[in-house]
Amino acid sequence: MRFLTFLFGLNLILSGISAQAHDGKGGMRLEPDPSTRSVALGEASFTEVGSIDAFASNPACLTSVGTLQISLKHSGLIQHLQSSSVSLSLGKSFGRSLVYPAIKLANRRFGLGFSLQHRSIELAQGSKWSSNTIFLGIGYCPCPYASAGLITKFLFSSDFEQVSASGFGIDLGARLEFTPRISWELVIRNLAGTVTWKNASDEKLPLATSLSLVAKGPFMATASARFGWSMTGGKQLAMGVEVPVYRRLKLRTELLRLVSASSRTILTGGFGLELGSYKIGYAFRSDAEQAFGLTHHFSITFNIFL
Repeated sequence: MRFLTFLFGLNLILSGISAQAHDGKGGMRLEPDPSTRSVALGEASFTEVGSIDAFASNPACLTSVGTLQISLKHSGLIQHLQSSSVSLSLGKSFGRSLVYPAIKLANRRFGLGFSLQHRSIELAQGSKWSSNTIFLGIGYCPCPYASAGLITKFLFSSDFEQVSASGFGIDLGARLEFTPRISWELVIRNLAGTVTWKNASDEKLPLATSLSLVAKGPFMATASARFGWSMTGGKQLAMGVEVPVYRRLKLRTELLRLVSASSRTILTGGFGLELGSYKIGYAFRSDAEQAFGLTHHFSITFNIFL
């Protein structure tokens, strides 16, 4: 257990930095800020069953949210710059409860989610970049062991000095329980979508897919592995583990991360704590070979019983 504690780390929001400096075309992404659990696991899994915190990454989890949930999250983006990502998420599942004898999932027929994310970075010489993105999601559960969802995302404000942009995109997500211990997760980003630059041509968002395998092992531990691919040529392989050390406390860390576009070493980890109707999450990401440095991510999720 001390070894897992030592491996604590957090996954920086490369996906959370949804816009970079505009150099003609390229550099804009409408990817959501991943949940603290996803960050701690090195993005080996985007889905957290029963929590609204991860719906913007995979809307398939919306059907397991249950009662109305609200999540607040704050992330640091770059250690050496004044930067942050703040998100507010709300969601609720409704409809008939679907129960499968061998797989105890708290799924309902439908789920709805809303998320507002604001990102900002203070650059040199007083310049600033900021963006605001809205995510609207719907989930559907055709049977107790499978769920799918769709997200429409709107970039309604992105400003960098005199350059501004707006855009939209559509993501799809799915989750399938093969057995009580093994599940698959599929996410397709930017199935459709464009970004419109002010006084410039439109930019089509690159298609990206990821496939995750989640397995539950002894002592309630969970291991996740994900392979990701993008039309831009990038490939990712990530593995992470989550181990409960107490009935309400879970430790999370990344075991492996391979990125085709770079060879840098990244250490990630964190924990999740459940206190009644509240869930508190923390994650950190240490990127020793890049300017991003050490960043911290915090979240709190709570239920509102209506």
